[in-house]
Amino acid sequence: MKNCILPLLLLCNMQVLQAQANLPQTEKPGLAAQEEVMAAHNAMRDINRDIWTPFSEAYASNDADKYLALHHQDFIQANGNDKSSSDLAGYRKEVERSFAWAAKKGGRTTIEFRFFERIASASTASERGIYKYSYFPKEGEPNIGYGKFHVILRKEAGTWKILTDYDSNEGGKIGEADYKAAMAVDDFQVLKVEEVRKLGG
Repeated sequence: MKNCILPLLLLCNMQVLQAQANLPQTEKPGLAAQEEVMAAHNAMRDINRDIWTPFSEAYASNDADKYLALHHQDFIQANGNDKSSSDLAGYRKEVERSFAWAAKKGGRTTIEFRFFERIASASTASERGIYKYSYFPKEGEPNIGYGKFHVILRKEAGTWKILTDYDSNEGGKIGEADYKAAMAVDDFQVLKVEEVRKLGG
């Protein structure tokens, strides 16, 4: 009996190994998911470089042109607070007016981001999180506000751009606790393997 079973087991093992060897690269167990996660990590690193770092820098230096340059030419912005939406031309007027006001007041502005979902492929991405906006006047107490955001990004000519942006403070319900509960901009644990596959790229 043993002499019959051994050759059969060897044959089965050889068939399994042969079947795995013949699988396309993307179907080999675990390999595709690992590659997708690495690609998404690399994409988020580049997104931080192209979007979130210069975004904060533009607010800190009150540079409207630098901020607007982060946006795609087909950009659409929606504001959940006043139920409005605009294209890049309309948004530009609003941004320039806001930055001019800050320059006139002479205070200091910061904006920071944390995330509860980041989905990225090679050329498209979805980022959801909490922003913290702080304005520090020359005198008096700072003005601090929070809100949720959801941006869709597209990579063109090697650079990520903001294609759509939705913001809302949820009726003033978003606060410091929500902000701290989200992940830091450089903490890629917010990424999940299954989320990578939601977007093609």
